[in-house]
Parts: sequence; structure tokens; C-alpha cells
Amino acid sequence: MADLFVAQRRDAGVYVDTVVVKTVRRDEADVPRAAEALRREARLLRSVFGPGIVRLLDAETELERPYLVLEYLFGLDLARVLERLAETPGSGANVLPREVFRGILRGVLEGLTTLERAPSGGYAHGDLSPENLILSFDGRVTLVDFGLSRPLSQGLDPIWGGKTRFLPPEVRRGGGSARGQDIYAFGEVVRLLERHGAERSLAPVLGSWCRVRMAWLRCPSAASGESRAGRGVLDRAGSGGAREVASGPLSPELQARDRALASLGPAARRAFAEAGFEVLALGTSAGGPARDQFRSDVG
Repeated sequence: MADLFVAQRRDAGVYVDTVVVKTVRRDEADVPRAAEALRREARLLRSVFGPGIVRLLDAETELERPYLVLEYLFGLDLARVLERLAETPGSGANVLPREVFRGILRGVLEGLTTLERAPSGGYAHGDLSPENLILSFDGRVTLVDFGLSRPLSQGLDPIWGGKTRFLPPEVRRGGGSARGQDIYAFGEVVRLLERHGAERSLAPVLGSWCRVRMAWLRCPSAASGESRAGRGVLDRAGSGGAREVASGPLSPELQARDRALASLGPAARRAFAEAGFEVLALGTSAGGPARDQFRSDVG
């Protein structure tokens, strides 16, 4: 577990930018394990650059309590967005605008694809959940918190950690893989979004996602247990295109759907402003209470 602080970087006394400092929690019972998670995150972020991934600006990993300096994302995590939507009264007030709904899924796809294409052979996130997806007011969707990430080369090696709801059954039993966990977790994120979606059919977005995920798994045939498990999650979430995508090239219809996916932008910013969302400044990676020591200078 880690504490997150918003701070300001200065160079020779001159303001440079606002950043997030991530370090081991002061009340952490297992400091070595938490420190190793931060070191793992630093190693990944030093080798992964691209859309959908938070940027590492600096790090000190040799200390007993290492710390990372990350870019400050001006926005909200998806968990808080959905929480606020659920609390909003009025007919239709708790429904995500269509462009936001689709843009979130597009952004997650971009982040996972960036991880897959890392020069070191690719990674799985390992803890994909709404708390680790930041929706920025500038239109970006960014994956954060890579303390449980694993190289894809680990194959079926068991992994530990993650939020229970987003863990597939085989991982809960002590097996599974990093690849399979990301597939299952994405399906659960989609199911949460569906409850607030402006459109109930998820085939357009899930069809596109399934195409990317099957390529990631390197197992397009139905013979793979992981492939079957991934499609099962998609089918339960309402994807009519999963089998078509998994068994052959992307059809012209799904290609058109793929091109039609909107990105976050001005409409998303208006939706956030109209809902009165405050900016997510800092908190803890475990979802605990925020500590605001460095907030006074942050706009």
C-alpha cells in the first residue's frame, strides 16, 4: 500500500509543475513487500511510454521507503465518477453520456495495448479496476498503480494481490496468470459501466476489445482455456461479436464500429463540470482517507 501526495516541483526556487509523490504508507505493516511493489512499478514505468500510462518523472528506489514522482493527472478516478453518478438524483442524471462511456473503454484499450507493446516484452497490469483508471479533464484515460504488474513472459505463473471482485476464480484458488487476470478484470469494469451506460448494447466496444485482447493472448482459437474464459466474461456482459472476432478477421461491420468509438473531449469535460465533480487531488492506493498536507498550493 502507498500514500499519494500532491506536491509542487521547483527548480532554483522557480515553480516547475505539479506532481504526485508516491511512497510507502507510514502505517504499513509489511514495509519490505510494499517497497518492492514500488520498485516493481518504477522498473515498469521506466520502460513503458505511450497512451494510457501515467508518466514517471523521477524515482528513488534504493531507500528503505522508496518513492516515485509521477505526473499529476487533473481529473477523477472512475470509481469516484461511478459513485457520484449513483448518488445523483433525477431521471437520467446517473447515466454516463455516450461519448464518455465509449471513450473510457477506448482509453483502457489504449493503456493495455501500450503495456503489451513495451520493448521489454510486454506487461499485464495485474490490478485493473475503477480505482486505477483516471479520467482527466483534458480527455485522457490513464492507467495508474503498477505495483502488481507482471511481465507477459511469466505465462501461467501465479500472481498475488488485486481486488477480490476483479480476480478471476482461478486466481482466487492460487492459479491463473497475469494475462487472464487483466482479461477478467476488464470484463468486470465493463459490467460496472454498463449499469450507467447511455446505450445498453456493448457489442460495438466489446467486439473491438475482444479483437485486441485475443491478439494480446496470442491464442485466437477456441482451444485455449484462457481464451474461453475471456469470451465467457464478454458474453455475460452482452457482447454478440465475441465469437466472430475470436474466430476470424475483423468484419467490415466491426471495423465500422471500431472507427465510430468516440474519444473523451469537450463533451466529457462539460459532463464533469455539470455534475459538479471536484478534482481528485490525493489519497491512498488502498482507497483510504486522503491526506492533504500538500494541497494548499494546488489549484
